[in-house]
Amino acid sequence: MSTKSFLFLFFCVLSFSSYSQTSILPDDNKICYTGRMAFDDPLNPSFSMSAAGIKINFEGTKVDGRFSSQGGSSFVYIIIDGVYTPYDRTILELNNVNESLYNLVDNLPEGKHTLELIKLNESDTKITFHGFIIAGKGLTSKPKRPVLQLEFIGDSNTAGWAAWDAYDKGGNEASGSFYTFPGLTSRMLNAEYSLIGASSSGVADRATWNLTKFYNRIHLKDKLSPINTWNFSDNYWSFEPEAVIVNLGANDHYPKTPKEEIKTAWKQFIFDQLRKYYPNTHIVLANSYGWSYGEPADYVHEVIEELKATGDNNISFVKFPWLWGQSHAVINEHAGFANILALHLSTVLNLPTPELSPLSTMGQPGELKNGSFEHSILPGIADGWRPHGENELITNQEDALNGSRFMRLKNGGWLNFATPVTAGTTLKLNAYIRGNGDRTGGYLKILFKDQGQKTITTQQIQPDITNQWLPYETSVDVPEGVWSAWIIVEADEDAVIDFDAISLKVSK
Repeated sequence: MSTKSFLFLFFCVLSFSSYSQTSILPDDNKICYTGRMAFDDPLNPSFSMSAAGIKINFEGTKVDGRFSSQGGSSFVYIIIDGVYTPYDRTILELNNVNESLYNLVDNLPEGKHTLELIKLNESDTKITFHGFIIAGKGLTSKPKRPVLQLEFIGDSNTAGWAAWDAYDKGGNEASGSFYTFPGLTSRMLNAEYSLIGASSSGVADRATWNLTKFYNRIHLKDKLSPINTWNFSDNYWSFEPEAVIVNLGANDHYPKTPKEEIKTAWKQFIFDQLRKYYPNTHIVLANSYGWSYGEPADYVHEVIEELKATGDNNISFVKFPWLWGQSHAVINEHAGFANILALHLSTVLNLPTPELSPLSTMGQPGELKNGSFEHSILPGIADGWRPHGENELITNQEDALNGSRFMRLKNGGWLNFATPVTAGTTLKLNAYIRGNGDRTGGYLKILFKDQGQKTITTQQIQPDITNQWLPYETSVDVPEGVWSAWIIVEADEDAVIDFDAISLKVSK
């Protein structure tokens, strides 16, 4: 054979191996499904819950997927080779009712890879999976499932509503559980998790969704039927959670459901449903506190005591601090929830102490984090700070006072950072401020909030601001009846001012 013929043959073989395609049907036993799935049609499985998804191990350079989406666009988080970061996500919008082909990943190096797809938005949309096309050899071994399994039941907080929107505007790709407390907690504990939840869910009839009446469904928006009923004892992959975490109650409180009615609903849900399916599973009632007077978190401990009095000792509760107002939690706050819950679960399930999430901006009383605005998960938003009005996170190492970033507030724009505080202590707030232009007015404030998020008192200064970075400070004693302190930096109307290197010290 001549050299030219050999090279031509080699090129053809190489081209064929690189571009050959392998079709994978949904019923292939090497596909790993997670979350609630409907398999009444094994060649067209469907799912709607946030956090439900698909995992594969494969050998190839490109993967396309066939999907359809009912109820509107569905949003899917794509993770390749187990590498993920909240700072750079790949999100695919599935926007066709009819079966359509979508590119999931391409230009991968030759060899073995992993692909994970996770639904982000809530259960109002449904995804039907019709198969993969892999450029390469196809699937390899089936992904291994973690030994520990957890189930989460809840409302918009559990489903991750607006977790990616500091202005609390919302759904679609701004939602998702992967970086909210269910996903973060599960990964801290090396657990697989399943989630059922939706905005406005509660345990009583006054809530928009009484989740106790829909808990056994795969698709919340579909009618209850044999093909839309989750089989707790003999499901597709024997999902048997070691713990079930129930985060419900807020949406019962807002329509003024009486305390005893909420308590009764919790107990009936556990007695009549959860214990029917999970007689030996540890159940955790998780509630947030600090957003209203008489909120369910004020008496969740009573429910636990009453349940234990009946002989059910495999149950506990945990509380998450809600400090920043009435808006839904964003990623940093969810990370704080996850740290609390993961430590609790490690104790009650006798697990190793987890490594906590560094994404959390929750701290000890009087602690202010990210005062130089260096950390930013949400684009243009400094972690831990809630934006209002016109503001801009500027990255400019030469212009910043400390690090590489600072905040520019315009035309009455302001930011707040919330921290728990204790009456009888003293707070000292320091900040560097610089004007930008002719109008340089602004404020440095401390607002003290009660449990219902009402302002008790305000400490503020309006310093003489120049166009140079200068330090300013104010101090105040923490009053009685306080729940949290909001640290606020604010620009005057028609003014442009910069803030950097903000710090808070607490003393007795």
